[in-house]
Amino acid sequence: MKDLAGLVLPHLADLVIGSVHSRAEGIVVHVASTGAPAECPSCGAAGRVHGYVDRQLADLPLAGQRVLIRLRFRRLRCARGGCGPFLKWPS
Repeated sequence: MKDLAGLVLPHLADLVIGSVHSRAEGIVVHVASTGAPAECPSCGAAGRVHGYVDRQLADLPLAGQRVLIRLRFRRLRCARGGCGPFLKWPS
């Protein structure tokens, strides 16, 4: 599925669908960011994973069911240590 997503939506190639469940609250899609750590936007040094940030989006209903997209992004920190944390969002 990742290959198809990368072909159709190349700007979202760093996202992977972890699971899709039908629950009482609706259809829940778990999506996470992947790929190599990004460069620090301040100094250009490599970033290292510092933690994770979770967000939830609601989309239009699908087949009469509510759709929830749960996103997990990596929170990165500059490897040099002086610039602070940053998020790697898909570009």
